[in-house]
Amino acid sequence: MQSSGQTSAKMKQPENLENSISQYLNQHSLSVPFNDLLSLLPSLLKEARYSEIWGIDLANGRRDHVHAILAKFLIKASVMPSLLVERTQWALLKTLKLRALVKPAKFAFSNAPQLAEFVYITRYQNLHVMWILLDEKKLKRYRHLVPRLNSQNQLMNIAQGFVETLVDILFKAASTFSELQAAVVIDCYPHQYEKGRKIEHGYRTVLRNGINDLIPRLVSGYPELLSRLFIINPCPNVFCTLPLPDHVLQCTWILGEPKEVAQHLGDEVPPRYGGRGKSLSENDCLADERSKGIIALGSNVSLQEPIPVGQAIAHSSEQWSSDLDTPEKEIKIPFSFSERIGFPTFILDPKDLETFPELYPGKGGARIVPIADGMLVKYGPGVRLAEAEALHLASTSTTIVTPQLIAAYILEDVCYIIMSYEEGAVLSDLWERTTQEQQDKIVSQLRDAVNQMRAIKGDYIGGIGHVACQDPIFDAGWAPQGCVYGPYESEEAFNEGIVKAMEDRFAPKPGEQASTSSIPVSEYLTRQTLRSLKGHEIVFAHGDLSPDNIIVRPDYTIVIVDWGLAGFWPEYWEYFRATVTIPITEDWDLVVEKFVPPYYIESTIMSNTAAVIWN
Repeated sequence: MQSSGQTSAKMKQPENLENSISQYLNQHSLSVPFNDLLSLLPSLLKEARYSEIWGIDLANGRRDHVHAILAKFLIKASVMPSLLVERTQWALLKTLKLRALVKPAKFAFSNAPQLAEFVYITRYQNLHVMWILLDEKKLKRYRHLVPRLNSQNQLMNIAQGFVETLVDILFKAASTFSELQAAVVIDCYPHQYEKGRKIEHGYRTVLRNGINDLIPRLVSGYPELLSRLFIINPCPNVFCTLPLPDHVLQCTWILGEPKEVAQHLGDEVPPRYGGRGKSLSENDCLADERSKGIIALGSNVSLQEPIPVGQAIAHSSEQWSSDLDTPEKEIKIPFSFSERIGFPTFILDPKDLETFPELYPGKGGARIVPIADGMLVKYGPGVRLAEAEALHLASTSTTIVTPQLIAAYILEDVCYIIMSYEEGAVLSDLWERTTQEQQDKIVSQLRDAVNQMRAIKGDYIGGIGHVACQDPIFDAGWAPQGCVYGPYESEEAFNEGIVKAMEDRFAPKPGEQASTSSIPVSEYLTRQTLRSLKGHEIVFAHGDLSPDNIIVRPDYTIVIVDWGLAGFWPEYWEYFRATVTIPITEDWDLVVEKFVPPYYIESTIMSNTAAVIWN
């Protein structure tokens, strides 16, 4: 009889949830716009060419689940009643397009079972609670076992995977609309933080930046999911700058002690949090998922099928490496990625990219294509993983504002770099229309950026990742097939590499051997002068700080873009490259001196060398 009663209750659940949604919409005068939105859904899905949100198929999924999702997006947009249906439609379309690109999925514990002790989901009466145990010391220890913990982008995707898991649990358990919300408790361990000390770099910065990037995605993609947020003993360096919108701040509590949680959630919480209930592990809704992860950890991942291009990738970098070392595994698509950046969270379909319009058509070389709201991909001739490595180094080791690196990989010998699209004015278009105060602000930021880059020392000259140099000085003309320049272990070797580039600009005549007696005196003197450059430090440099590569936001914050020529270079290189660019004013060289230390002699020698090579 008990089993029959449970079955009956399950059969009634959709009707109860449906009635609960209708009741809520009626009470808040949202029934009419909801019905309008429902009638527009087929055309919306057709435009998006995708229909999944939170694991629910909006085209063919359960009626009550589809209605619940539409209602949540409608409620979020209702804070501004004007154009309510249109705003909701736009938010849904934006979310669908982003999910079509990223394809977020529930977190798979088989990929990183070590993370199981950081997240729990419990249920007390009709309220689900997600517990996040932010133990920085353990996270630091585990990041050596789970490389994805070293990247703020990967951290963001791990966190979103847990949110997807939470949503799945909510929809499976909910019988009323109000149960499709959850509370979140973030338990920060106070002994991990050094009060009064401002830390800008290191792993805490990775955590902070990851959380900063995650919040906008959660706010826009998971509306009306959060009922209450409790943060216990927050570290100011991590939480004080979070971009929490007002409606989230209104339901946020900052608690000084873990035991204060019981005052808000009741006595069923564990003793650590002031209650008398079971421990988190004993009351965990993720228990089944964890057990699957432990079982799967010892199994082999089959890569007999090609990489699912355009779909989310679940393999960790360790799994990928071990599979590549297994002789019987067959990889049908040549693929590689940077271990420092981490395994890409998704891979684009090259055929789809052919249909996307270019951001800078007719420019030649690399293609830059917008692929979603706020995202673009750079790929094609001249694009290397070294550019993504440089962008990663700048964003993780400095406070320089750069595009957010989302993913980078090489697929079938083509490098793809997926990053955020930065809106603003190009400095070359803006400079002469700015006031002296605005110019001073821009120059100050550039000076700080250059100083931070110069503080990062190198032990070779070349692209990040110990790869060949990339600069126009090495691309002047003919060169032997497969010829690369660098990396160089010393400045002397680098100078000889440039001399070699001089020699390679003309194809040799049959039977002819290079001879210093056969070159003009002026070129001989240029070579010898170049060889006199010695004793310079090797530092990290952008390599192309032209006004075209500096985006200025409305508040005059600058964003430095296009890191394709960045790498470890002699300390004079940044000044030389910044002064040989096309000036935007007659006195631009004088402006450059304000943010890059000048090297007049070295720059003159390199300018003469470049003139010989290109002439």
